[in-house]
Order: sequence, then C-alpha cells, then structure tokens
Amino acid sequence: MKQKFISIKRILFFSFLILGNYFYSQIRISNSIAISSAPNSSAFIDASSNPSYNSTTNIGKGLLFPRTDLTTFTAFSQAPFGIANNYPFLYDGFILFNTATSGVAGVGSTEGTLCRGFWYYDNPSNLLNGGTWKPVRPDLCTVTPPPFQFDCAGTIPMGGNFVQGAPVLGSDKFNIFQYTSGNGASYSAQSIPSTGVTGLTATLNAGTLANGTSGNFVLIITGIPSTAGTASFTFTLEGQTCTFTRIVDGSGGGGGGSQLVMCGSSKAWMTHNLGADINQNPATPTQATAGNYYQWGRINPVATAYSTAGAIGGWDSSTAPNGSWSASKTANDPCPSGFRVPTSAEWATLNTNNNRSNVGTFSTGIDDPTNFGAALQYTCTNNGNTLIFPAAGYRGTNAGQGMLEGRGITGDYWSVDESGTTNAFQFFFNSSLSGNGNQSQNRSVGMSVRCIQE
Repeated sequence: MKQKFISIKRILFFSFLILGNYFYSQIRISNSIAISSAPNSSAFIDASSNPSYNSTTNIGKGLLFPRTDLTTFTAFSQAPFGIANNYPFLYDGFILFNTATSGVAGVGSTEGTLCRGFWYYDNPSNLLNGGTWKPVRPDLCTVTPPPFQFDCAGTIPMGGNFVQGAPVLGSDKFNIFQYTSGNGASYSAQSIPSTGVTGLTATLNAGTLANGTSGNFVLIITGIPSTAGTASFTFTLEGQTCTFTRIVDGSGGGGGGSQLVMCGSSKAWMTHNLGADINQNPATPTQATAGNYYQWGRINPVATAYSTAGAIGGWDSSTAPNGSWSASKTANDPCPSGFRVPTSAEWATLNTNNNRSNVGTFSTGIDDPTNFGAALQYTCTNNGNTLIFPAAGYRGTNAGQGMLEGRGITGDYWSVDESGTTNAFQFFFNSSLSGNGNQSQNRSVGMSVRCIQE
C-alpha cells in the first residue's frame, strides 16, 4: 500500500518533535506546561488555538487527516499491536478522508457506495479484512443498503416426502426460506400450483419482511399429488425468482405409501387393513396383510389373522349400542388419529367410481383358513391408484362363537352406519360381486376394518 497514511510511529515522532518546539506552535499534550490543566484532559493531543499564549484570536490550527482513494486501497500493512482497549485489533476505528466518489473500498466491505468525505473502518471481527467501511456523515452520501436476498437453494423442506394420491394437509408439509437484509417491504399472498407432479399448491401468506435484518418466510403445501416423481414450484418475491422441488413417493399399490385417494372422493383411504403389518406390500396379500377382526362399535379387536380358526373362548355375543361408531369419529373408533371407520356411502363411492379386479385365487364353496392370497383390487383410472382388500372372511357369532368363516371366499368390512339396534351395515365382496356397503350384519360378528380419512 502506498504510504498515504501516517503510521503510529510517525505520529509519536512528530508529537515529541512538536513538544520540543511548542513555543512556536499551538499543540499541547498531556504533560504540556502551556496549560496547567492539560494533564486532566482526555485528549492526548490538543490542537486547539491558545489565544492567551498567542495574544490573538486570529490564529487557528487544523488537523490534516490522511487522504486516499479507498477504491485503490487494497491491503492493510500492519499487524495488531498495543493495548487492546486503546488499539483494539485489526484497524477497528481507523479513520481517513476518502476522495473516491463512487465504487467500493478495495479491502473490507463497504456500506453502500463510496462518496467524498470522512470514512471509518468498523471491524469487530477477528479478520483483518472482516470490517466494513462506513461514512462518518451518511447524510452526505447516497448509501445503498445491502440488497434483499433469500436462499432458494438452501430451502428447508419439512415433513419428508409426499405420497402419490395421499392428501398433503399443510400442517406438517411446508418449506422454510431464510433471507438476509430484509427491506421492510410488505408482500402479498401467493398460490403456486405444482408442475411435473401436479395436484399440489404452495401457499405464501401475506406478510412483511424484517427491516434491515435477516428472517424467514414459509410456503405451506396442500393438495393431492397425482403421480410419483418430482413436484416443482416457482414463485417470485421482491424481484427474485425461485424454483424448489419436493419428492412424491409411489402409492400404496406398490407398497410405498400408507394412504391414498381413489376416484370419486378427496379423502384418503389407508392402504392396509387395521391390524395388518404396514411394512408389507398390500399388493401381495399374505397373512401379515390380512389384519384384525373387530366387532361393530368396539375399539379392541376380537381376533387377528394368526388366531386359531376354531371358536374363541369367552366370545361376547352382545351388541354395542347405537352411536358407538358414527361419521363423526367416536372414542370407540379403532382407527388411528385422523382416520375413522367408513360410512356406507363412502363404500358405495369407492365401489362405483373405480374398476374392480380379483387378486389371487378365491376358494369355492369350502372355507380354507390357509388362503390368504385372495383379494379384491380397486383401480382409479384418473391417477392409477390401487387399493387391495384381502378376502379375510369373518368371525361368526352363532354356531361356534368366534369361529373363522369365509377366509379366501369373502371380504367383510364394517361401515359406521347402523341397521336397527342390533345390526350395522357392511361392505361385502366375493369373487364375482361386490356390494355398496349396505348389507346388514349382526354387530357382534368380527369383521375387517379399513380406515378412511376423517
């Protein structure tokens, strides 16, 4: 760096030189005899005029600061020294007169754009070049604040991957964007439809950016992804455009999801029977995917797919009262949070709006307790989603109470709808037909449960 600045050593040298010739000057230091009160002054150099000494008020002396073009000042040339309180470190508090009228300093950061005048180096960091040049008189300069920036690449996706056909509710599916140098601007709400995988919407609620500081904003995602793949969202905020993506996994038809939406409805069905091993692929019916058996209106199962096929000791043939299950989830509903037992109308919607086909081989005429491979498949032609319903049979309540009947022959699934005071409606199918959830059955029979979204 060119020697445009007076070093500390030179300042000391000239100070002592001035002290030795104070009779010809107006500079006083703390041990000066020119003014007896000087030792009590906070100033170590006093360049003010002394009218009593000069016998005139027409003499004044000024302090000439170092002058430089900060755009050409590219490096500091000295390491830290001195007492930390007096000379903190790394040129923090360094002041000069800048002659550049535009641009930025060649070393450190610059607050806005350079203008002619006094500037100082604010450096609380532990790096020589980590400080910022700031104008002593900002009002004399046109200082441009740092531009607003948000981190598109560093967006934080919350809630994990989405699932094909499964509703995205927004409560746990959103993206967080962090920004710096907020400009205090208000921004309007935006709704951004997904591309690639369609069916989703990212919503930015209206808000206000922080003023001069960092912050974050959130885009909430809702909807039902139509296919597996990558959903993309593009939005613009304060002149900056960002495209971010979210991954959509395959649906339960391939074993990748736990819930999906079928044709005719916006509510998601669970892909497994209640009590089944949800880690098993429902497209391949096995004993692990058959699930449990429940009596209508009761929360606990009366048998599992692994229970003996014979009668169950202590079988309760009584029936739960009306209101035990309903379209508004009750305390006795065995489905997990956010789901409930379907209504007859929801079974009818599934049956009439989706194509049915058989999976595996159905038994004919004779119960086969070992046939876990027979099932009914529904396929939604709109999005390709599939639901598999094992023909798990039921647990009877007449002869041989709790005995297994119909495995591999029929599928028997409860609805919440009541039929009188002792019966309720069920969804029934066999190898050649399927009902609309309106077949009446005694409530004490143990049958399968498939949950639907509340």
